[in-house]
Amino acid sequence: MTFSSVLIACLSFLEQEDKEPLFDSVKTIIGMLEVTAEFAQNITFNRERIQKSLPAGHLDATTLADYLVKKGVPFRTSHDIVGRCVALCVLKNCQLLDLSLDELRSINPIFEEDVYEFLGVENAVKKFSSYGSTGSECVAEQLFYWVTKLGINRDK
Repeated sequence: MTFSSVLIACLSFLEQEDKEPLFDSVKTIIGMLEVTAEFAQNITFNRERIQKSLPAGHLDATTLADYLVKKGVPFRTSHDIVGRCVALCVLKNCQLLDLSLDELRSINPIFEEDVYEFLGVENAVKKFSSYGSTGSECVAEQLFYWVTKLGINRDK
């Protein structure tokens, strides 16, 4: 007997008319958890395709905006500057990382050599480091926390 069937049997025992929405919600959540568990156990990723696709969306545009904000540029203005940088990339069929410092400075003179620490997929991911973000370190911390909390044996 599965956990969900036991829980549904217990809830059915207590069933009253005013409890029906609760029972429906519990059944829906249990179904979602079962599907999610099956999905998580059987998913595979095409890492090579993912790696090739990441730069195409200008993922580092967000970190470029953060760079400008750290330089004292208001976000609204930095958003406009980044938009012009991305437009130049589209015109040149390249990535933000491929723009020269002179090209960046032609859009705005605030750019300095340190801008390249914010550009490129790897640098962009590293910059996502606030609590709860999708940066590699934050994700690793959360994975470690949940693996430990749930007592998952990683050797399986």
